[in-house]
Amino acid sequence: MRKASIFLTAALFAGIASAGHAQDSAFRPATDGSSTLVHVESGTKFPLTVAGFERTGEAAFDGRGDYVSVGYRSTLPDGSPVTLRLAVAHVAQMTPREHFIIAKPMVLDGLSDVKTVVERAYQRPDNKADGYIGIYDARDGDRKIGVGLWTFERGYWDLRGRVEFPYGKRKQAQAAVDGFVDAFVALAQPYSEPKR
Repeated sequence: MRKASIFLTAALFAGIASAGHAQDSAFRPATDGSSTLVHVESGTKFPLTVAGFERTGEAAFDGRGDYVSVGYRSTLPDGSPVTLRLAVAHVAQMTPREHFIIAKPMVLDGLSDVKTVVERAYQRPDNKADGYIGIYDARDGDRKIGVGLWTFERGYWDLRGRVEFPYGKRKQAQAAVDGFVDAFVALAQPYSEPKR
């Protein structure tokens, strides 16, 4: 089993953004004139829209750009919202499953009556997005919701997606997120190692 540094793990899951300068320097506009944001350190592209999801914001959680997050939102055909937070982070020496195990408590923090629907390896049909997935039914106060967690390893970088959707809409939400993953992979993301 690969071990992650205690400092990095704590920094990843503290959820506290550093000064605005880190956010300003963590992303740059794409050079093609589009509204795409690019994570400076990895080259990962975040278009304004991906498979029906619209970008809602971004955050940097360290001064070096080793942990960033971008939010997206979509609606299902009945108007129900689906939110997705996609993080790109350097998580040293950790498999997608190990990353998942560490991220799961943070994703489910503050929720009650959590029930596991599925936890398993995650693979798309073209074998270009392999990782680990967990889907849960839970309560957020009085609201019944569904929550999903996806983790992927891409060389130096690791990706984590957290999805929230209305209770009872799991199949529709998973189809929407699978479409997002397929479209995100189709962008031919470079996931470049930083040149420091």
